[in-house]
Amino acid sequence: MKSKFTLEFDMKGTPPPLLWKYISSPQGMAQWFSDDVTQQGSRLTFHWHGGGESDAEILAIRSLIYIRLKWVDDDFDKSYFEMKIVSSELTQVTTLLVTDWADDDDDKHSITELWEHQIDILRRIIGCK
Repeated sequence: MKSKFTLEFDMKGTPPPLLWKYISSPQGMAQWFSDDVTQQGSRLTFHWHGGGESDAEILAIRSLIYIRLKWVDDDFDKSYFEMKIVSSELTQVTTLLVTDWADDDDDKHSITELWEHQIDILRRIIGCK
């Protein structure tokens, strides 16, 4: 049985609308998440080097706040991955919360490393590293 976990990434003072563009649009996600992303309706297709593809369905979206997706080939009903923007006007800090699911501690470690790597790429692109 999978368990849910959340990772927190400090995106410094990145304006939420800029971050939103990169986590919610096919063009933005293609710059850091996968090699290319196409969209048909609520389905996103992520294209990887070597010709592989993975499909995800958008389960929920709230503009400038979060996007929740589910891998189409994931058989576990509850699992999804979500990217949520939390910002403080007072401190001028923007945080990206990533929620994902893992089978066990080894899986969680691998998934965490993957997210850390991908978010490092995102940070470099938007200039908040």
